[in-house]
Amino acid sequence: MKEFGIPMKLVRLVKMTLANTNSKVKIQGKLSPSFETAMGLRQGYSLSTLLFNLCRKKIIINVRINPGGTIFNRTRQCLAYVEDVVILVRSEGYIKKTLEEMAAITHQIGLQMNDTKTKYMINRHENKVKVIELIGKKYEKAESF
Repeated sequence: MKEFGIPMKLVRLVKMTLANTNSKVKIQGKLSPSFETAMGLRQGYSLSTLLFNLCRKKIIINVRINPGGTIFNRTRQCLAYVEDVVILVRSEGYIKKTLEEMAAITHQIGLQMNDTKTKYMINRHENKVKVIELIGKKYEKAESF
């Protein structure tokens, strides 16, 4: 949050709302005993979308996926909506490099890439590769949007 110029007062307020949180689960109309939420965000937490978008933006900026232009004058580009990510590239080498960079930055900020949600698209017809395996995870090729 600091990297994006968000005032420290707001950063501290967000940290305070996430510290020492307890949760209960409602199952068939009955509440479970209270338990401490040690990591992650509560479902329905109003700031979760904002915090997720800040993390995603940091990843995309650091990997330099979208430095400007379109896929026609760039080697790689990223389309992201909520937690879905599509990476468009011109060759298989670029997709492997991009996925490796994204995984490293994601790990650095304490997150993990969801390989079932992350797809790639290569801007060439001759590509026969359907699944790319990196760091023990498999990433599928998207055929269309």
